[in-house]
Amino acid sequence: MIELPFPNYVVFYNGNTEEPDETELLLSEAFQKPDRESLPSVECRVKMLNINQGHNQKLMDRCRRLWEYAEFIECIKRNLKNGMNMQEAASRAMDACEKQGILKNLLVRCRTEVLDMLLAEYDEQKTMEYIRREEREIGEQIGQAKGEALLSELIACLLADNRLNDIHLVTSREKERKRLYREYGLFE
Repeated sequence: MIELPFPNYVVFYNGNTEEPDETELLLSEAFQKPDRESLPSVECRVKMLNINQGHNQKLMDRCRRLWEYAEFIECIKRNLKNGMNMQEAASRAMDACEKQGILKNLLVRCRTEVLDMLLAEYDEQKTMEYIRREEREIGEQIGQAKGEALLSELIACLLADNRLNDIHLVTSREKERKRLYREYGLFE
């Protein structure tokens, strides 16, 4: 046996829905399960810590940089609630935080990169739509390849049995193709 480093996964949460200070997330909750009794071969536990304003105060008191980050994000959220678009909200939050000494070194050195990162915000719904579209296309390609392979096998069987008239039928009529699949023990 080879000893491995002890894994400890932490996610910092600063979203808009109200969450407790600490939550345990299980990767298996995202798995598709074939039935209720099935257990996955792999499990991953992640500790989610809420770093929104007013949460995990002890942690925020011990880690100034994390507190500054949370304040910066809260400033952006306030600006968005006041009707600003994301670019304006982020720019004004950067100006305000810089004046207050919050993330000042980072914002002075990397202002453009920070703004670009915030504007390229992760959109879960768009990402999931993209993944579903890709999976559907892959599934269609696999289905088409299997269908072509099955049809090739059927044509080979018909050729071996010298059933040349049926070859034309299977390429033009789905009902005949299905009937001949069953006759030769081939299944879609």
